[in-house]
Amino acid sequence: MRELPYKLKQKQQKTKEETLFKIQKSINELNAEGYLITIKVLIDRTGYSRSLFSKLHVQELLKKNNIGKYK
Repeated sequence: MRELPYKLKQKQQKTKEETLFKIQKSINELNAEGYLITIKVLIDRTGYSRSLFSKLHVQELLKKNNIGKYK
């Protein structure tokens, strides 16, 4: 099996970090505003699809922040 080119790996990592940053920023803002944070609220706030919130790296962030099924 071939490995992904280095530049593609870098791009994927950068995109992953930007996604996590945007989600964490939204969580922080919603906490500051006193909202009950749900996946639906995060979908509305970030504009990301529901399927993104099932990805492992996003699930880890949700778990860290006690959101969704991690309450």
